[in-house]
Amino acid sequence: QFSQFAPKWGEDIKEGDKVAKGDKFTYDGKLWSVLQDHTVLAHYYPSINTASLYVEVTEDYDVFGETLGTRENPIPYEGNMVLENGKYYTQDGVKYRCIRDTGNPVYSNLSDLVGLYVEAI
Repeated sequence: QFSQFAPKWGEDIKEGDKVAKGDKFTYDGKLWSVLQDHTVLAHYYPSINTASLYVEVTEDYDVFGETLGTRENPIPYEGNMVLENGKYYTQDGVKYRCIRDTGNPVYSNLSDLVGLYVEAI
């Protein structure tokens, strides 16, 4: 699993470091991707408030080697994620199937995106 070997925010990536679009790292137990080249500032850590800089991403497999995004193994959705057509996500105990790529990170609850990007399963 990539996140086991990815650089860690605050340890490997520190204030003043330059990061490039597509770089990946872990922060708060999650995998993140850089959306635009920039210099890291410690107080601009990955969150909803820095959504123009970072997006949470998922790996294709979980720690047991099982494919993520399937009906049996949906991706836990917590906002600030790009949804991919055909993949399954879960939020607040409800399972959803993405019916259209978002292309960009979305922040709304999945229940608010029913009919637009997802369907409840």
